[in-house]
Amino acid sequence: MQPSRLIRRGRYLTVLLLVLGVASLLGALVACGEDPTATPTPTSPPAATATPTPNPYPSAASEEQHGVFPDHGIPQYGGQLRLAGQVLQNLSMHDNAPSTHKDIGTQMHDNLFGLDWKSGEYAYDGSVVPRLAVDWSLSDDGLTYTFEIREGVKFHDGTDLTAEDIKATLDFFMDPGDFAPPGESYVAPYVSETRVVDDYTVEVALNAPSPIFLNQIAVTWAPVFSKDDFDKGIDWFTNNNNGTGPFVFDQSQWQRDVSMVYVRNEDYWEEGVPFLDSVHTVAVVEPAPQIAAFETKRIDVTGSASPTQAEDIKGRFGDEVNLIQKPGLGHSYVLLNTRKPPFDDAAVRKAIYLWLDRQDIIDRAYDGSGFLGEWINPNVHSGFGTSLDDLQADNPAFGDREAARAQAREVLTAAGVDPSQIDITVLARYTQGNQLE
Repeated sequence: MQPSRLIRRGRYLTVLLLVLGVASLLGALVACGEDPTATPTPTSPPAATATPTPNPYPSAASEEQHGVFPDHGIPQYGGQLRLAGQVLQNLSMHDNAPSTHKDIGTQMHDNLFGLDWKSGEYAYDGSVVPRLAVDWSLSDDGLTYTFEIREGVKFHDGTDLTAEDIKATLDFFMDPGDFAPPGESYVAPYVSETRVVDDYTVEVALNAPSPIFLNQIAVTWAPVFSKDDFDKGIDWFTNNNNGTGPFVFDQSQWQRDVSMVYVRNEDYWEEGVPFLDSVHTVAVVEPAPQIAAFETKRIDVTGSASPTQAEDIKGRFGDEVNLIQKPGLGHSYVLLNTRKPPFDDAAVRKAIYLWLDRQDIIDRAYDGSGFLGEWINPNVHSGFGTSLDDLQADNPAFGDREAARAQAREVLTAAGVDPSQIDITVLARYTQGNQLE
């Protein structure tokens, strides 16, 4: 998909917001009232008392980020970002958590590794960077990682991060008992055992050599938790959170189904970040009310507008808003209930695959806000995939429409299936597996 995102200009600062829970990028641009990239030109002093040009960067982190995204201006400090979305009902990532719980990982926790957002503008090239792990090595047989843990990192409750916390986290994801944390799928298939070597060294034994293990534990769903908190019981996490991340959850402002607030972690281990003072989320999910909330200035960012709507809002508000359009990782697909005829017939499924006009679906259903992507994105799925060019070259469903549909008719004829007799019920938008009949 290629989302459109509108961001209101404000009197605050930040040009690019970096939420460093797992070094993930929040694609939002907020402009200052004044040009933050302009370096003041000093008045010409007497030759003997030359005054140096003021440094426009408020921190080394700001300068580094500007080096990656120079067109966006220099990040400054302060202000709050008001977002719309689902508000957390509980704070636990230790059961079958919905996607909104990724905020817990990105805002309030850190991972051993992070995905390298600096590899390209709004891109991720498959590489990882150290976060809570500062160094690591792999045994010659590819079965044992040794991680050196960053010293001086504190949880939000003031306790120190140690190797025991890393072990407790991985051990839980390896065997969560009756719980079903998403992090289990990123750890359990790979790890066979964890061992604490000393306070800041932990060994992780793998079931088999894996080229993608570091990528797996860099995802949002596999952040690090405190061993002391695990000792309190899993239910403790429902209403409490204690991470090492850049933002702290403000319990006093938590209103389930209404709003929640993250505030800046003043003791964050990474110098210079986060830039924001706080992030506020209000429970406005559906596109129409979310766009209305943006237009009435109750939120600062919306990604719910279609390209046509976004252009209209930009035209009405002018320089008060920024319009950003960039490739995204969202995807759409058609699911067939293979438990019921005729979709239990592989020939019918093949015919549908050949017949579908994917570009027509993008144009009609998504107002053109999308593009034909790779079958499996190698940048997201750790290097495995088929390029779109190769897929189109070998597959008529992505190339010659008439040839593909002629082949689909041949497949159905050979299977003895009359397409006019197929009764299809379509369940659209956010359909879940348990809704299929």
